[in-house]
Amino acid sequence: MDGTRSAGEHLIPAAGSDRPTDLLGIGEFGRRTRLSAKALRIYDELGLVRPARVDPRSGYRWYRPDQADRARVVALLRRLDMPLARISRVVDAAAGAAAAEVDAYWAEVEARTGARRALAHYLRGLLLGGKPMTFDIAVREVPSRSLLTVTRHVAGTEVLGRFLGEALTSFRAAAPAAPVDWPHSCPFVVYYGEVSKDGDGPVALSRPFSAPDPGAGTGAGPTGGVPGATVRFEPAHREAWVRLTRTQALFPVILDAYRALESWAAGPGHDASAPARQIFVSDWRTGGDDDVACDIAIPLRAGPDE
Repeated sequence: MDGTRSAGEHLIPAAGSDRPTDLLGIGEFGRRTRLSAKALRIYDELGLVRPARVDPRSGYRWYRPDQADRARVVALLRRLDMPLARISRVVDAAAGAAAAEVDAYWAEVEARTGARRALAHYLRGLLLGGKPMTFDIAVREVPSRSLLTVTRHVAGTEVLGRFLGEALTSFRAAAPAAPVDWPHSCPFVVYYGEVSKDGDGPVALSRPFSAPDPGAGTGAGPTGGVPGATVRFEPAHREAWVRLTRTQALFPVILDAYRALESWAAGPGHDASAPARQIFVSDWRTGGDDDVACDIAIPLRAGPDE
């Protein structure tokens, strides 16, 4: 017997219960679907597999025979580790839409698995004393400009991807300001903290445009209808930078670029004046593995030797 069974719920109907001849008791339904009474209760509570009838006196559950296929599908989806809330979208959808939902879920699983595989390979190399990737670092002048910025606390890479996608779309839809020269007009993201299961940033995405009167100060100027955006002035400065292909810009390899820049900027004669930033100098969605994807840059200030 299932020790978690609620009071009055039995695998055999309680005495005095109505016994409909066209329905299956929870015990027989569980045997046909290979699901426990506990699982069937959970599926009932979540609206995934509702009993056709519940005895008002005993609480005993009855099911139609044609509910067995739905219950089996729910159980199989659980074997894929699909969240229960997402399962409800599958079992309530038409056949084509349900199949597409499974395809989309599994593509996400494979993407997460691939990212973890890459991270495991990267960590293995570090633990065995492997050397990080090397980069050619250069210095360039950045003109004064204003930055339209949206900042969010985001936990996890999926939430981060949605935030960046939505914010970039908002930037594109906003009324354009007179841009500064490429690549200094390209949007960039700054990670002020780790984005993972254990950290939520914050993350700031900025779109540069030509500088107004610097006396306007932080928060002044139009925000172009971008929700939660602020405008701040960034004075002219130098930055150390390196350009990455799409392959080099993938996590965790991109960490080598950040580390190389930060080490260089902290060397004699230079110092970082702000956190490193990832500058989107091309459309990430359309490039090939060897095409330019982004710059990693770190603003500089004069060191004691200058």
